[in-house]
Amino acid sequence: MLRYLARLVVGLVVAGYGAWVAWPLIAPFAAGGDVEAAAMAAWQQIRVTGPAQAAFWIGATVLYLAAAALAIFGHVRASGAYLLAFVSEINLRLLASEYGTAAGAHVGARTRELLSAGFGPIDPDPIALAALAILGLVVLALEFWPRAESRRSGAPTQPSPQQASA
Repeated sequence: MLRYLARLVVGLVVAGYGAWVAWPLIAPFAAGGDVEAAAMAAWQQIRVTGPAQAAFWIGATVLYLAAAALAIFGHVRASGAYLLAFVSEINLRLLASEYGTAAGAHVGARTRELLSAGFGPIDPDPIALAALAILGLVVLALEFWPRAESRRSGAPTQPSPQQASA
């Protein structure tokens, strides 16, 4: 029971961060807009940040949400999806720092605005990436938790291909 609750909590945290990354697309819906308003917001985001950043932004959003769903349902590919989302996030932040963007145009700028009051002159990007890396390790640990628990309880496990052929 505890592992299912842990999966749910971790999945919701990852989905919440995925929503944070996708906020420029979600904001028009939160303001009572329709699909056309969201499409215009996404197009404006692409024009402001450029196609490379837009690709990493969309990739990170989709992969974080996929990792959240996979983590909630206990699929073994959850950490792979999270790793790809994390790499996409790092590339997104590197492109933003290299080429610059309009203030608040991408997740790194919004995170910086949110955390600057708490951390003062310290750049919060490494802190945010470290927290995301730790969350990725938790997602990875959740994949091995049920298997290790079933081995300890004496539940039958599937034989390896070498054992099955012998």
